[in-house]
Amino acid sequence: MDKYHGRLQVQERKDHGAWRTRWVFDDEDKAAFYYASLNTWGKWRKRLIGRDGEVLVSQYPTRKG
Repeated sequence: MDKYHGRLQVQERKDHGAWRTRWVFDDEDKAAFYYASLNTWGKWRKRLIGRDGEVLVSQYPTRKG
């Protein structure tokens, strides 16, 4: 089980590297604010992970199929 299970995470990565958790929150509004505030440029990407570990919002959603 993930050490952040049950909490919201704002994550970032560069290119196709591993996702790195930048911030962890219990408050949904604060997590959404920090996600929106995180400036990404060039090859940087960001995403917001929900309490269940599923991706809630992604800057560039993964293509399926």
